[in-house]
Amino acid sequence: MERLLITGASGFLGRHVLAAIGAQSPTVRRVALARNANALIAEPWFASCGAVDVLEGDLAQLPSLASHRWLKGLRGIIHCAAVVHHGRDHQAHQHAVNVGGTESVMRLAAEVGARVVFVSTSGVSGCSMDPNAAPDEEAPTCDAVIARWPYYASKLAAEAYALAYGTAFDLPTLAFRFFNVFGPLQPAGHVYAAV
Repeated sequence: MERLLITGASGFLGRHVLAAIGAQSPTVRRVALARNANALIAEPWFASCGAVDVLEGDLAQLPSLASHRWLKGLRGIIHCAAVVHHGRDHQAHQHAVNVGGTESVMRLAAEVGARVVFVSTSGVSGCSMDPNAAPDEEAPTCDAVIARWPYYASKLAAEAYALAYGTAFDLPTLAFRFFNVFGPLQPAGHVYAAV
């Protein structure tokens, strides 16, 4: 039986990924990484996800959990976990989770030979000060602009790390740069709630 690990399963995007995999691929065994397993299981939406193994731990621990019985036969990791904060405070924590957590995911992937889907952000896509330009994901990043925003800088560093690690260890690794993610179960106070 194929197993997939979903990090950030308690977050907005992670919970939808968890449910979608269950609906689209019912034979895939889903393992959700959660800092607090009981809190995740108690979420009102969780019961509708069906059979999910909840592995309690944090991103920093992942490599040490490689021998856990629920990770035996792990074929893929969908890395949704991140600290999303658009201010300039809490930079150290944001960097530790977004970059350090991605390093842990990639170390686990290398140890077990799993493919990785990394959830990045559109904020690291190419940009331009030219109002007539239409940069896309192939355009160079605007490092000077991104560097002023710790969240985007941390996601750019994590994305580069994931892709480099994937290349170095021959791990299929994809980075998806989502833009304005919104939908059902979104917290009412979320910045995109009005979209």
